[in-house]
Amino acid sequence: MKRYFIHNPFFRLIAPAVYGVLSYFLILLVNNNVTQVNDFYSSEEVYSNIVFTYLSYESMRIIILLLDRFLPRQYRGMRIAIQLIIATVFSVGLVFIGLNLYFKYIVGFSISTTQVLTFGIVYIVTSLLYNILYFSNHYLQMENTVKINA
Repeated sequence: MKRYFIHNPFFRLIAPAVYGVLSYFLILLVNNNVTQVNDFYSSEEVYSNIVFTYLSYESMRIIILLLDRFLPRQYRGMRIAIQLIIATVFSVGLVFIGLNLYFKYIVGFSISTTQVLTFGIVYIVTSLLYNILYFSNHYLQMENTVKINA
């Protein structure tokens, strides 16, 4: 039975927290400079970014599980493109919905275009990295299976 790294409970709990904190600092550095990071740091924003990252990771994981189950064998050659597009659109869409709700109900004002663009780029890169992690694990297992069978 194939055991993918992304389904490991430790990865599912720890990776979104670590990546969420790192992406929060990246977003702060994009909008400000290093000396202003201490002035603009907010633990509430860090926690919300961790939640958005968890939402992104889990939505991509669900898409991968659904594609593994329901994608016919004849489309296996296009699997990378199909998975990347669907997972990215679904993941970034959920993050944008979460961002809009966060800004509307918790912060109290609407999100700016610059912030939408910054978060969009960060979570598109997140989706790309997550899918690269999945496919590298997938092809590594295929290679190991071939070597074991030989």
